Amino acid sequence: ELPGRVPSIGALGHNTGTCKPCAWNWKPGGCVNGTSCEFCHMCDRVELKLRRKQRVAVLRKAEREHKQRMARAGVVDEERVGEADSRGLNSSSLCATQLKDHANASNTARLAMTEFA
Repeated sequence: ELPGRVPSIGALGHNTGTCKPCAWNWKPGGCVNGTSCEFCHMCDRVELKLRRKQRVAVLRKAEREHKQRMARAGVVDEERVGEADSRGLNSSSLCATQLKDHANASNTARLAMTEFA
């Protein structure tokens, strides 16, 4: 049993700001978990968008800072950070592609070695 007018378990932290808004609460069908939902049903529609926007901003900032650290370390050319190459790949996807290519080459070499062993 929840105290007072608390509509969901997740809303218990609403007054202290430790809650997480329920994405389903404001949908036409509502939240199917009802009072047992671990997300807050007291937050309004705007709060969900604000929190998501804040989370995305923090993630983007962390990614930018990581790219700058990598550039300073000489892993990537600082002027090319975020820039697309001729294949349309930016420095992040280019690095991932190069790592994948390296792994594929390593696997091919391993296979070749086992064939001759």
